[in-house]
Formats: sequence, C-alpha cells, structure tokens
Amino acid sequence: MLPPSCDERTPRGHPRWCGVASLVIVGCLVGFGVLQTPSSAQVEERRLTANHQPEDGSTRYRWHAMTKEAEFGGRYAHTGVYLSNGEMLIFGGSHDDNKAVVLNGTYSYDQCAYLNDVWRSRDNGSTWQVVPPESDTWMPRRGHASTLNYNMVSMFVIGGLCGSGCYLNDTWLSEDGAVWTFAGYANWRSRHGHTVVTIGGVTTDTLIMFGGHDGDRYLNDVWKIFDPSTQASDWTVVKHAAEWSPRYGHGAVVRKNRDIVLTGGFFASGVERTCLRDVWGSSD
Repeated sequence: MLPPSCDERTPRGHPRWCGVASLVIVGCLVGFGVLQTPSSAQVEERRLTANHQPEDGSTRYRWHAMTKEAEFGGRYAHTGVYLSNGEMLIFGGSHDDNKAVVLNGTYSYDQCAYLNDVWRSRDNGSTWQVVPPESDTWMPRRGHASTLNYNMVSMFVIGGLCGSGCYLNDTWLSEDGAVWTFAGYANWRSRHGHTVVTIGGVTTDTLIMFGGHDGDRYLNDVWKIFDPSTQASDWTVVKHAAEWSPRYGHGAVVRKNRDIVLTGGFFASGVERTCLRDVWGSSD
C-alpha cells in the first residue's frame, strides 16, 4: 500500500542515492555515479567492467544485470540486508521524487510516495517477491538505516525521513521481514541519511550510528547501543563531533578485524554543495 503524497521541497542538486546489499545494486536513480536504470524502452544489455582486470582472467571486477526490471517498483533511498540463509531483503524508500510541477510559470519540485514495503529475493536478486506484513510495521520512509545483528538473523530499520519536516528516530526489528516489533525511540536527534553498522559477538550485538541530517543541520556525531532488541532507547554518545566533517548519504562498513571504514557523503552550506570522497577509519 502506497503512503499518501507529501509536499516536501528538496533543493535542486540534492543527491539521489541507491542502496547496496551484498555487492548487488538495487534501485532506480544514480547511486554515487554508479548505476542508472533506464525505462523499459531504453534498456539494453550492458556489462560494466573495471579498468583494471585481474591477471588471472577472473570476472570478480565485472558487473552484470541480475534483472533488468525487478518486480518491485523503482525507488531510491531504500536499504537492504543479506541474511545468513542467503536471502536478500530491501526496505522502503521513495519514488517519483523531484518531479517538476509548473504553477503560474513557476517550477516547484514535489516529493511523494514514501514506501514501507518489504521485498525478498532468494536467487541473488534475479527475482523478487513482496513480503506481506503480518503485524504493525514501520511507517513509510526513505533515508533510513538498516543493519543485521551479528549472526545475520535479526534485521533492524532505524530512523529516516517520513515527509516534509518528518524525521524519525525509531527502531524496528524483525527476523522474517513480515512480523515487526517496535523497539523504542532513540535518545539521539531524529534524522535521515545516517548509517549504522553492527559489531560484536554471538551473544552481544553493538550497533554504531554515524552522522546524517536532522532537518536543521548536517551531523558528524557517533552513537552506540548494546543489544538494541531490548533497549532501543538507551544509546550512548561516543562523540558529539567526530574528526570527519558533518555529512549525510555516506557509507560505512566493518572489516573482518572489526575496524570501521566510513566513506563519502554529501554536505551543503548556502549555495555550496559538496559530494565528499574522503575515507576515514576507526578501530574503536
């Protein structure tokens, strides 16, 4: 079910980004300059190959389309996770964004159709099936964060943007994408465009959140929480202002040695807009 339309205005030139899950890109608009899905009439088979090819002749740097038109509707600012059983799921997002509307010779840009649907793929993204909700679920949103617990079974949807001036700091969790449990509101400022990663062990999960935008300003704070399934409101601030500059729409991953790597993002001040390309690391 589609959410009602909204009338939020987004400045021209704002970034549009897509989710990435397990090295599979799913989405509709330009994601960090990586992929744009054309209309069905414009689709042609293509393969993107990195300039540097492995000497062993392998195809590990090559990309190919898992499907040209997935069963879910076109969208951006959604999230995805990859479960231990090999399933991929995507959550929410938005579409028909930045649509030009002309009124009395003046252009405006409306956003509409925020989503809270869940889609699952069991064949590496080739086909997708909607996951019907079997409980109360999170409200439609985009720019939220998603992550898994350490054993890759439970999934979390955290925060996001739900319309004009509607910023979220809630946490929802599920093990199957159909039954969701509301875990509480965080004690950090509501935001979107943030990232969350998971570190920890089999019995204890630690979620760490970075930056985003709260409607007033770009952020570079860092927060963490232990076992969010039982105390989702009890986050602890790690840094109010990290060494990296405020931003949103950035990426973050955890390496095998538990180091965290944060990359890129977007920042605007007045008419100046910056797409960042810096890389930061942390071991604690």
